[in-house]
Amino acid sequence: MEDENSIQSENSVDTVDDATLTEKHYLSVFIKTWETYPELWNTSCKSYRDTVKKNNALDKLLDIYNKIKPNSMREDVKRKINSLRTNFRKEIKNIH
Repeated sequence: MEDENSIQSENSVDTVDDATLTEKHYLSVFIKTWETYPELWNTSCKSYRDTVKKNNALDKLLDIYNKIKPNSMREDVKRKINSLRTNFRKEIKNIH
C-alpha cells in the first residue's frame, strides 16, 4: 500500500509541475507579447494615449492570459501588467 501511495504522490507532483510549466510558458509568451505593444508601456509613443489601440492590445494579451486564468477580463490583464512591473522594480532595487 505504501508503494501505491508514493506512486500516486509522485504522479500528483508531476501534474502540478506540468501545470506550473504551462503557466510559466504562457506568462513568458504574455510578457513577450506585451513588449511588442509600445502603446502599453512607452509613454513617448504617440499611440500611448490612444485608448482604442491600447484596448486592442489589451484584448490580444487577454487571449493569452485566459489560458492562465480562464474567464479573465481586461482589468485582470491591467492588474497583471502592474504586478509584473512592481515585481521587476523590486528585484532591480534589491540588486542595487
